[in-house]
Amino acid sequence: MPSSDSPAEHRPMCRYLTCACKGNGGMQVPSFGEERVLDGRRPSKAMEKALLSTSSTPDPAFPTDDAPYLAGDKQWERGCFLTYADSCHISTIANLASLPSEELHGFLQTWLFFGLLSEALGLNEQEGGKYIVDPSQAKAELEVLYKESVFVKEDGKRYITGSKALALGNLMKERMRAAAGIVGGIGPRLMYLDGCLRLAFQRLFDANITERLDYNIKYSLAALGELLSTAVSRAITSAQIPQAPQAISYPWSRQYLVAGGWLEGQMLAHGWCLSEIEKARTQFLGLNTMHYVSRLKKLGPWRDHSRCHKYRCSAFQIRMDEYQPAHASQCRGCDPLDVDIDGVMNVLEKTQTFPVLTGETSWNELYERDEAQVEAFEPDKPYVALSHVWADGLGNPTVNALPRCQVERVINLISEFQMTVDSDRGEKSPAPYRAWIDTLCCPVDWDGKSIALERIADVYRDAAHILVLDVSFTSYPSEAVDPAELLFRAVSCSAWMRRLWTFQEGALPRSLFYQFADRAVTSDVLFPKLYEASSKDVRYFRLCMDLWNELGTFAKFAPHKEPGTLAHMLDPGQQPQDVLLKLQWALNFRSLSVPKDEPLCIATLLGFKIGLVAKENGKHAAQKRMAIVWGMLAKRLGGIPPRLIFYVENPLNIEGFRWAPRSLLAADVQQSTVDDASDPYAERPFFESALDLNHRTIRFDWGPDTKLSQLISEGEKKGLRGTYCGFRVYSRPYPGVKTAPEQYRLHPWDGVLANNIEDRLLVREEETGSWFVIAEYHRSLKLATWTDEERAVWDRTAGTPLCKAMHTGQCAMIRDNARDSVMGNRQKSEVCLMVLVEQEDETELVVRRQFSVILSEATEADTIVAETMTELAAKLASEHVTADFIAVRDRIDSDEYTSVKKRLRERMTELVAEEARPAFVNAAKESESQDIHESMWACLAKRFSHEIILERTPDDQLWLVD
Repeated sequence: MPSSDSPAEHRPMCRYLTCACKGNGGMQVPSFGEERVLDGRRPSKAMEKALLSTSSTPDPAFPTDDAPYLAGDKQWERGCFLTYADSCHISTIANLASLPSEELHGFLQTWLFFGLLSEALGLNEQEGGKYIVDPSQAKAELEVLYKESVFVKEDGKRYITGSKALALGNLMKERMRAAAGIVGGIGPRLMYLDGCLRLAFQRLFDANITERLDYNIKYSLAALGELLSTAVSRAITSAQIPQAPQAISYPWSRQYLVAGGWLEGQMLAHGWCLSEIEKARTQFLGLNTMHYVSRLKKLGPWRDHSRCHKYRCSAFQIRMDEYQPAHASQCRGCDPLDVDIDGVMNVLEKTQTFPVLTGETSWNELYERDEAQVEAFEPDKPYVALSHVWADGLGNPTVNALPRCQVERVINLISEFQMTVDSDRGEKSPAPYRAWIDTLCCPVDWDGKSIALERIADVYRDAAHILVLDVSFTSYPSEAVDPAELLFRAVSCSAWMRRLWTFQEGALPRSLFYQFADRAVTSDVLFPKLYEASSKDVRYFRLCMDLWNELGTFAKFAPHKEPGTLAHMLDPGQQPQDVLLKLQWALNFRSLSVPKDEPLCIATLLGFKIGLVAKENGKHAAQKRMAIVWGMLAKRLGGIPPRLIFYVENPLNIEGFRWAPRSLLAADVQQSTVDDASDPYAERPFFESALDLNHRTIRFDWGPDTKLSQLISEGEKKGLRGTYCGFRVYSRPYPGVKTAPEQYRLHPWDGVLANNIEDRLLVREEETGSWFVIAEYHRSLKLATWTDEERAVWDRTAGTPLCKAMHTGQCAMIRDNARDSVMGNRQKSEVCLMVLVEQEDETELVVRRQFSVILSEATEADTIVAETMTELAAKLASEHVTADFIAVRDRIDSDEYTSVKKRLRERMTELVAEEARPAFVNAAKESESQDIHESMWACLAKRFSHEIILERTPDDQLWLVD
């Protein structure tokens, strides 16, 4: 058995926590983690072997496997790093990808582990045959590096550890300075190292290679790459090298937390919610951060996440008609304590402020009362507002009361908190803190609640402190726990951070504390300690960056000026669209139990008058409130971002606002918000959003020269008026069936196929002859993640929406004017909005929104198939077999129908088989994955039963969209 100090105690991703260091004019390279103390807390050995809990007694949720060493006796020869592959005659990706698995892994470990580490230590030959370290000394150092990095376990196999790299920071600094004198300065040396890291990243994550790599080996190499990238990036920054690349931008965490992968499975098994994992996957950038967070044990009561989805956690959703306040953990049952509701209403109705619970000197004094007493807030009497998750049991939807045990607990927490604050300030407060908690201070009755909601922002802005209670960390002692862990538990891994109401409670106050078991902590103290640590230990920088992004969602909504305009949330030089981008980013992974509350929260965050929103409280309140918010936003901005209409999956069903999202939450699903049987979306199946965070944010992005679309809410015409390019879309029957009954002209062969799934349609622009492919947006994006059953449910329920829209004769598509920056160059695709034209005149088209589609330029194979199949379809439409089939369509139970249907299928097969040109055969395989002799005939009925023609509209076409 290896000793506790042996390399076997380390894992492929040695803890490489990082945080920013301040440059002061000279080049600085942060250390990689020499033995040291952070805030009095010494990292443990277990922390060195994997990115685990940083407490003095770390207890990871699950272990990290060692990375096998597969290079055999082959060792790094200290040659030039950039040309090593050439020297091994593996100069191309194809050469590398062709290597057998063990040889590929061994080659990469030799090159990207020992070669890269040797480069950082200056052991390698430099360009021009120069050396930083004497070759004999370099050889000896490399031998030691191998000896300390490769070890044998009980199974007799060899493994590799990166622990040695963690102690080499100071040596790397020395070699950096030495290299500067050889290569002409620190700048060229850093740029060279960045080039090595860039090449290492490109090879490790090349699409032809990365899928073949062992998971542990790949990410042990990536861990070293991220560690060195961070150090180089910090050195480049401190050296102030102009126009230098940022090595820290290389995404070494790519696919580490892949959907459906091993790590996701481990996290789910240890209590994580699928939506929590998706949040981590989307918002954390560092490999270090993802690894660190994934190993944190989930705290608090076990919750059932079996019904949760990618963007929605069901475990914290509550049903108000079933909700019961919870008792404190030590309580076996006690009576509720009501608030003096008359006093609450008196404050709300007769003042412009809000009620707070009167300060009590002891629990006994309050226990003697029948009701908790309130008073009006006064600026010279500080209070603490509580922020909590209702699912933890501190709410009450039916009456303003809480169990007495909970009130006692709250009073004790606030009292202890006040003593801590007094101690830190070095002076004693003249009186006990008052308190505010929504369950007692915000009336259940709507008349009082509506007034309280109008002043809710002031409650959090005027509080001396906000105290956050979340069972996932309130029972967890903070003493001797590293600041990084405390921050991640409170800010990134708590239910509190994922609820919508609590976002404004964290964004608006001046002082925010998180209550742990033994004390309340604040990021204002913890984060600077972590930040300072990064100047000594580069591993903390990545954690610092991701935590800063998370904490920054609060800071972005902290008012700089008096609220009332969007400018009150803008930093100097920012534009109004920045607020909306920040808002979407902040809200994306949050959720709430009552949909009609979302507009209230958004209005509060944007500084709108919440009373105008809250007044809608009847039927369809959620939609009506959101429409009011969109109207307020349009008035404040002077319009609506023109790209918004393309990225909406669940629009409002209110006249004039059918272009607008019902929700900004990714957790929004149609069954949670559809409350009107006449709503066309009510018939569609439950689905998770296909919009990723990128598309949700870009819909609020517009440039300085972009003309905003105008909201028209009065008169006969209502909707969003904007200028876009687009197409009119027409369906045209083949000449042979123009005289057939109308219902059969566009689908003369309907019924030949048992199931006609509408996956995509091929359409032609008549003026140019160019072919395009149209596919329904949501289906296209979800195909990669749907199970067969989910896809079948969608297809069965959705039917053929593209055909239905096109067959109306009033179909059109609006194109995203900024499309080039959205879909990239992938098959030259763009997102369009399919609409139906209701009115048209010389000035504008008045249209009804339908759904978004993806429009792509047809490939060469698509074009060959489309032109060939269209000719065959036109020929078939004029033949007797088609007329015979149409004649028996109303007798599908007859033998005659069965006979004609069989004859029609045979004729379709013959027609396609006769077109056996090599170009068509190959195109059919590429475009449709079909063999022309077996199943290609089905495409005649599925995709080419009629022509679909595109006709361009003017580039400056005016549209009124509803």
